[in-house]
Amino acid sequence: MPEVAFHDGGVRAWAGLLLVVLAASLARTLPAWDHVFVGERGIRLLGSDAYYHLRHAGHMRTDGALRRDDVWTHYPTGQRATTPGLFAVAVAALPNAALPFVPPALGALALLALFVLLRRLAGSGAALLGVACLALYPGQFLSRSLLGFLDHHAAEVLLSLLSVLGFLRCLDRAESDAPPKWWRPAFLEALPMAVFLFTWSGAPVHLLLLALSVAVLAIVRLAIHGDSGWLPEACARFGFGLVPLVAIPAWIAPWLVMRPDLFAAVLAGCAAFACAAAPVLWAVRRYGRPRLAAALLMIAMAAVLVAGANTSAGALLLRTRTRLVSEHLTITPASVFVDYGTMLVLAVGGLAAAGVCVRRDRGRRVFGTTYALLVVALWWKTRDFAYMAGPFLALLAGFAWLPTLRLLQRPRRATVAGVVTLALLAGPIWPLGLSPRPWPSRSYVDRIVVCTDAWAEAVSWLRTKTPPPTIDADKPVAPFGDFAYPTGTYGVWSAWDYANLVNAFGRRPVVWSQGAARHPVQWMLERDENEALSLLQQSCRGPERVRYVMLDANTMGDNYLAHLTAAGHDIAALGRGLVDRPVGQATFGERLDNTVAARLYFRDGDGLRRFRLVYATTQRTFVGYVAQTRGAGAVIRRCAIPADGFDTRMRLEMIAQRGGVTEVKDVGYVYGGVVEQTIKVFECVEGARVQGRTRARAVVTAGLDLIDAANSRRHYTQETRAGADGRFSMRIPYATDARAGSVRARGKLALVARVSERSVIARSAVRITEQQVQSGGMVEVDLLPTQAPPTPPTPIPPPKGDG
Repeated sequence: MPEVAFHDGGVRAWAGLLLVVLAASLARTLPAWDHVFVGERGIRLLGSDAYYHLRHAGHMRTDGALRRDDVWTHYPTGQRATTPGLFAVAVAALPNAALPFVPPALGALALLALFVLLRRLAGSGAALLGVACLALYPGQFLSRSLLGFLDHHAAEVLLSLLSVLGFLRCLDRAESDAPPKWWRPAFLEALPMAVFLFTWSGAPVHLLLLALSVAVLAIVRLAIHGDSGWLPEACARFGFGLVPLVAIPAWIAPWLVMRPDLFAAVLAGCAAFACAAAPVLWAVRRYGRPRLAAALLMIAMAAVLVAGANTSAGALLLRTRTRLVSEHLTITPASVFVDYGTMLVLAVGGLAAAGVCVRRDRGRRVFGTTYALLVVALWWKTRDFAYMAGPFLALLAGFAWLPTLRLLQRPRRATVAGVVTLALLAGPIWPLGLSPRPWPSRSYVDRIVVCTDAWAEAVSWLRTKTPPPTIDADKPVAPFGDFAYPTGTYGVWSAWDYANLVNAFGRRPVVWSQGAARHPVQWMLERDENEALSLLQQSCRGPERVRYVMLDANTMGDNYLAHLTAAGHDIAALGRGLVDRPVGQATFGERLDNTVAARLYFRDGDGLRRFRLVYATTQRTFVGYVAQTRGAGAVIRRCAIPADGFDTRMRLEMIAQRGGVTEVKDVGYVYGGVVEQTIKVFECVEGARVQGRTRARAVVTAGLDLIDAANSRRHYTQETRAGADGRFSMRIPYATDARAGSVRARGKLALVARVSERSVIARSAVRITEQQVQSGGMVEVDLLPTQAPPTPPTPIPPPKGDG
């Protein structure tokens, strides 16, 4: 590697790295400690996907292999599981007590990899600057490396940095005094990318970014230096090492392949990385014309990019994600500056410095810079991969140290410059408060806790109080090209945010668990009960059916619009709530307020015929409308505020009863709220058919008092009108002789027939059995008006005589 004039730093550089890594690790560990380690209740992981990996790690322990045919999600079709990979294998090998520490450990290793990469490219000063930037301005990388956030995102950052480092090491060895033969595979250098391809199904994108970065490096080398150097040899060695590292594990353990449909293309891409560039660059080396080759290579790369962007795969990759999902927030220059502050300024400066100093390192920084720019551009275009943006902006920011290399040869100058730079980095965070703190707030951690007390209680009830499925969760099934679930195995509907928790701990198959999908969300918009049931049972065959629906405050509150938008629905077209109306009056409108889902959660399913409430948590939540500003034109949403503790619950219930608009700290102006039990579970049943005769056109009302395990009382009602012949019929979803889950009936079903509000024709009370509710059995009842027997005439006594 060519000599670079900079002060190495030695032990002090590594000591500085140790301090930064220690501080960053504490920032990722301490704020979430009480949320993860909850005493006697055990360990609770953060986020939804953590429980997905936990379940598949359990399959790995029992099966000795990853389970690709996953019948525990996407009921009733099952799912080809493309997400579990080496990350789940690693999770399976660790004790449960160590699992929460995996994300911060990966975050610390990512900081170390960034330090080593920047140190190789620009020296210790740049490396310390880069890791300090990432520690102070982590962006979404902070949450992805947080204690308990057991997902593969932190591993993605680490493996992508190591892949860049691996190729640069190949290039350095190719240009050394004793270079290895070009055909000799570089197994160690290619290992991070090989591991990446078996860890995350999106890793081929990063293989493509590596190839594009190599192409840009080749263009720069040809255009500026007139030759490609040892770049063909580096590509060949890296690719020849990558091909067997990918092919052999896939041959030995086919279950490691995450996307079999793409595996041949990925393997071909690895081979192309080794072979595609070599003939062109070797020809240039032999016959000359480097600048013409650079121009042709640039045209070819642009053509490939345009063609790739117009394919279905390219369009899917570059599609802009919804702005209502928390990790896909709208990106603007102002929001980026707020999130990344001084680091963003340094990244722009580092980009310029890398360009100015391009001759000094023969283009190596061009490779790192191009890769970082491609990652940032992908984030900007798609609003996805935000957790990758912080680390690679930090890589660019490290290059801002390059112009100072000649000025800071003395250690004292370098130390002073480092302190000044650190002060400039920290200033926007504290004392100015212009950028977020580099550690999560308690409220932020609260928002990403999935396994709350309410959900832990609900999934425990589901596991212990509902009929067990006939499929054993611990036994694999045969590949299910046309798999059919046996009798007794049913599906559970819940929002995808909580579905992985439901099937990991509730041990029940769920309808969806992998992000936005139109079909499950469509059920939330249906107003007709029959159509809603039809949507729930979509694709079910034979004995297959969705038996339980779990609705929670967050799904019906904060996450409601996000679910609808993510599934492709136009929010403005669904209701009248987003038009200009004064705060305190604007709602989602009748279209959304009268859906089956809203009637279930907010009205306990009153009046519905095929859904019955079987469980409700003891925890309660305030669900209401919220606006950030007063006055007309405010865009509204629904919020869910946990009613934790007696005082909080009383205050929220007073707000709900009082009505009007109330300002709630950290929420906004709240109105139109109710305090509901946080999670409610409903069972889909046939419903007992209560039918009989009464007077023609009379209105028949059925009423039943209910009580749940928390002694909360409800009243179920249903109403119908008799026909011209006096016949009436209704389906009742509750039994009076047995407990339906934790909700039971208090007494018989009361029936009243009337022709007007005050004119009662007849009353009756009937019993309904559980068997009748489940099978749709008939209950006959007579509500004909009763007539009193005619009064006999009073006999007239005979007249009395005179004597």
